[in-house]
Amino acid sequence: MGLICLELVLKIRSLLFAVCCALSLSITPVLAKESAKKPQVLHICKKNDTELNILACNLYKEGRGEGDYGMMGVAFVTLNRKDDKNFSHTIKKIVYQRGQFSWTFGGQSFKVYEKDRWLRAKFYAKILMRLHKDHKSLYKALDYTKSATYYHATTVRPSWAKVMVKTVKVGNHIFYKHPDA
Repeated sequence: MGLICLELVLKIRSLLFAVCCALSLSITPVLAKESAKKPQVLHICKKNDTELNILACNLYKEGRGEGDYGMMGVAFVTLNRKDDKNFSHTIKKIVYQRGQFSWTFGGQSFKVYEKDRWLRAKFYAKILMRLHKDHKSLYKALDYTKSATYYHATTVRPSWAKVMVKTVKVGNHIFYKHPDA
């Protein structure tokens, strides 16, 4: 009798375990969905933003994976274009000029989620905009891109790069300026 009871207990335990597993599998996605915290949207980058935020969005989208130097390189290129006769003289027009920065194709917007990268992008945008405007000689001394007005990822070979002067490579980006600049 004891052996039959033990077998019955083991079968019930196995059946109970199987039922619990099945329930767990059916409930887990619901629980995961309920407990998953939605990432906080820190900013929505769009065309009608402020000059500071447009520059910060450009740094964030184009350089956040390249670290601080990569983000600052994007800022230098963007701001150097303000001084170049071949470009507009506003950050908004520079960033949203057709074919210049891939994240602006079609005037699309995007959401910023990475707090650390966004705060750094805003910081560099603010500091470098101020230096560019009020302390030009200090800005030029800090510009390690050597007045670059173009860059591209090392994974591509754009035709325009052949006629430019390479100034520096930072991470996965190569920076250039016009030969006559």
